[in-house]
Amino acid sequence: MSDLTSVFDVHFGWPNSCALSHDFPPKAGVTLPAGTIVAPGTKQLRSAVVLRIKTDATGAGSPPSLVLADAGKAYVVNTWGAGHDDGDIVEWDGTKFNVVVPHAVGDVPVIGTRVVVIEAGGAGSFSGHANKILTCTVAADPEDPPTWVVTTTPSSGNQIDINGANSIYYTKRFSYTTVWALTDKLSLGYSHAYVDALTSPIVASVKPSAWIVLEGNDQFDGEFTGEVTCAKLPTGCTVKVKCAVANTLVPGEFVEAEGGIVKKCNGTNHAIGQVDWSNATAGAGGIIIFTGV
Repeated sequence: MSDLTSVFDVHFGWPNSCALSHDFPPKAGVTLPAGTIVAPGTKQLRSAVVLRIKTDATGAGSPPSLVLADAGKAYVVNTWGAGHDDGDIVEWDGTKFNVVVPHAVGDVPVIGTRVVVIEAGGAGSFSGHANKILTCTVAADPEDPPTWVVTTTPSSGNQIDINGANSIYYTKRFSYTTVWALTDKLSLGYSHAYVDALTSPIVASVKPSAWIVLEGNDQFDGEFTGEVTCAKLPTGCTVKVKCAVANTLVPGEFVEAEGGIVKKCNGTNHAIGQVDWSNATAGAGGIIIFTGV
């Protein structure tokens, strides 16, 4: 992977063990040629304790009457009567209720608990929120019980793991199209990751994991496999790339990414690399060599 006459070239760090390379699918519909600066993304959502929460409305002294076909439906216990503690999150397994998350002090749900609302829509705090993910949150008035707040509205391709140990869906992963597919149980360990062109964010935000495309999906292998091969920049990887502002860059200066293209770091965004060499040519002929940081 070393051809000094090419526009894009890896001079050091790949395939040597000092740098990490990996194949990623590109974001749907996006072309990522060699030399593009990218960052991984995922449609994987933070886990939830249950998949099909139905209601936290009062039970008026008795639990709901369910049958075998209702297995997987979950509830926040609210005045169900003897044998049931308010604030517990429970799930029906087809024959009985199992406590998935015990209540907190004050007989209220545990703050921070995430649940997925039943696909047909729920009642109580979950009314009108079919398929959304809600989180138990401290009320505006700390003297009031916690409230349930929508924290995620899923989009097609999202995935979620269920981590409530007593749920019938425990350790299962589900995919969303227009509903959470109850038959789409994917094994844990597979993560729906992709890469897309990176624009460096401000330094006050989390620094993204910057990679550079070695072989794009506009090349034969990429078109055939549907993936792009990338090298991780902050691993000692030194590369030669096009840079329209090469004439303004000198060794030692830092660069960032904008829409996957290398440019001079503005001092307020995260840097992706430090310049080692520039051909001092402006415009389309500008080329630099930089080492990832």
